Amino acid sequence: MKMRWIRSLWLAPALLVACAGCGGGDSGPGLNPVRGVVTKSGAPLADAVVTFYATDPQALSSGMPVPKGRTDSEGVFELRTFDPGDGAKAGEYAVTIKHVQSVDTPDGQLIEQDLLKGAYADRDKPFKVVTVTDGTNDLGTLAIP
Repeated sequence: MKMRWIRSLWLAPALLVACAGCGGGDSGPGLNPVRGVVTKSGAPLADAVVTFYATDPQALSSGMPVPKGRTDSEGVFELRTFDPGDGAKAGEYAVTIKHVQSVDTPDGQLIEQDLLKGAYADRDKPFKVVTVTDGTNDLGTLAIP
């Protein structure tokens, strides 16, 4: 009997370590992969930040991070909420796009500048409204004129 109790002593810490990322994990169920391509004047737009703001006020106040992605050299983005490519919860989203570039100022500071001059960056006047569904979502091309 005493031996069984001693063996169970090492089991409790082992279970705690094994379950450290389990249950209630924010990057788990409920996120759906979302990808797309951003173009400007027909050409892929690299280094654009694509942000998805939930249109449901309840989702906005849930404390869930805002899904976003950055385009690669081909204009392709994959949304991340917690981890690269994990996507977004199903629902309706206002999509904004910024083309961010770091610029040195004359006084030596580094600032980020939106090369689209904020034209598609207002979530109250979004570039587009999309619906993320359960499963994989390919939004195709988001074409900026």
